[in-house]
Amino acid sequence: MRRRILLHILFWIVYVLFKTYLNYTTDTESKTNFSEIEKFTMSLIPQLIFLIVKVPLVYGLFFIMDKYLSEQWSIKKFVVSIIIVFSLSIIAYVTINHIIVLNWYYDLHFSFTENLLLGSITYAFFILCFTVGVAITLKLIRLNLKQKQMAQEIMRMKLETELNLLKAQTNPHFLFNTLNNIYALAIKKSDDTAPIVMKLSKLLRFMLYESGKDQILVSQEVKLLEDYIELEKIRYNDRLTLTLSNQMVTPTAKITPLLLLPLIENAFKHGASESMSNVFIHIEIKEKDNLLNVKIENSNEISAGGIVKESIGLKNIRRQLELTYGDFNLEINNRPDMFQVKLYINLESYGKV
Repeated sequence: MRRRILLHILFWIVYVLFKTYLNYTTDTESKTNFSEIEKFTMSLIPQLIFLIVKVPLVYGLFFIMDKYLSEQWSIKKFVVSIIIVFSLSIIAYVTINHIIVLNWYYDLHFSFTENLLLGSITYAFFILCFTVGVAITLKLIRLNLKQKQMAQEIMRMKLETELNLLKAQTNPHFLFNTLNNIYALAIKKSDDTAPIVMKLSKLLRFMLYESGKDQILVSQEVKLLEDYIELEKIRYNDRLTLTLSNQMVTPTAKITPLLLLPLIENAFKHGASESMSNVFIHIEIKEKDNLLNVKIENSNEISAGGIVKESIGLKNIRRQLELTYGDFNLEINNRPDMFQVKLYINLESYGKV
């Protein structure tokens, strides 16, 4: 509120100085016997006096506009109100100009009927229109900027909510698969049950304390992937051939948490887990100059007929990328013998959607 009041005061100061400058530079012949300071003062005082009319007129019209824009007043009431306010302002302006400015301040005695001539009324009308026009233009600009800011804020909140929902979908999806793995090992009374529970505990700790952040180090995300891979490898023993290549150049490179996990999860869920024979998963992660390239290939025994289908995890990651990064590319190739995912992200484009 204080900032708004200061802006209004600043507007009137600038307006008065501008009008004073115009009068000071144009009306010089009648003030040849005065100093520059006296000339400026003689131009300034009348403008301050006329504020008695201009200020109520401007804020009266603001009030009428707000009533009309908020649909509290009809168009008829809106027009009639403007005519009444303008008419009263013109009469007040001509009266103040005659009694205070001309007769009292300048000591120029004219009859009041001379100031009520059509020319004087027309002059007052245009003077007041100029003042109102400047004020309303600035008000409309401010309202437009405010609406744009509100629209951007609403869009930001909407995108943030959608992104959080996507993350919330990813975590239970991952937990569901992992708990199924633990359940299968528990039924077999496998000795691997305890280690896999411990690794799951580490992953849950990461999700609890790190996944809520906007960004984490890429090295942290890769460590999460390595823990998840170790968690999954327990299920497959020797029938899974897995290679992981990790080349990180920029230690400070950051990424959205849990962004890469669905890619790895998809390779296990729709590749290795759907085959009873020997399977492979090849993972390659490269980062240089904040440019991240990820390639994941997994065996695929089901003929896709050239049709690329995205799982829930891949759909989620595509949407997260759209909401988070301005420069990325996600390529999916579904072949009869191999499913391949290629991901490129310019990590510096975070938030530049």
